[in-house]
Amino acid sequence: MPTISRFAVEKGSYYRPSDNTVKTKAFLPKDGATSVFRLGDMSHAQRMAHGSLHVGRARQKAVLGYAQVASSAVTECALTLLQSEPPPLHWNIEAWPDDEDAQKALALELATRAVFVPA
Repeated sequence: MPTISRFAVEKGSYYRPSDNTVKTKAFLPKDGATSVFRLGDMSHAQRMAHGSLHVGRARQKAVLGYAQVASSAVTECALTLLQSEPPPLHWNIEAWPDDEDAQKALALELATRAVFVPA
């Protein structure tokens, strides 16, 4: 099952440290899109290295882990995945509705279906 990953660089920003559940905020769009990576069959160590190189370094922060959800969840929410390189393997979740409440509902659906994988 193909997945997408959203890297976290701030404790508690995209997940709850108490139980590692993913927060709605993890998938909310910024400027009409949500930045994610499609990392194929990379191991956990390879995913962390990719995130550290392409997300952590840019923000000068350590990657704490990533929210991971099936790519099919995006299309099931009537959203689209659009390749957006560079960086390598970067994609955007797009086609978000204009209404903020509708965005929150879709982001909640993705967060509910996601798992947080700590570093």
